[in-house]
Amino acid sequence: MDQEEGRVTVIFGTVQATLFYIALETFYYTNGSMTFLLAALASILIATMIGMVDDMLGWRIGLTQREKVFLTFLVPIPIMVINAGHSMMTFPVLGKVQLGTIWNSC
Repeated sequence: MDQEEGRVTVIFGTVQATLFYIALETFYYTNGSMTFLLAALASILIATMIGMVDDMLGWRIGLTQREKVFLTFLVPIPIMVINAGHSMMTFPVLGKVQLGTIWNSC
């Protein structure tokens, strides 16, 4: 088994387990929204597709380093859309910085 087949197997198992968990929570436990979990799943699938496209194109035709960096910025978009996480970050020299106003103005 080469690297691509292993990656597909791991991603398929992750997606299958996540969807099974969503089904349990929705139909058996009837708990709240699965928005955060679906956003994380979408981010995982976006990263997987970028990696698979790069692998399928090969090392001669594959994505350039610049394209890889640009496409990496697409991965957190589903999580950003649902506004998950905290807008305060702690920097080593600056201390705690509230980034909420910066992100909301963009």
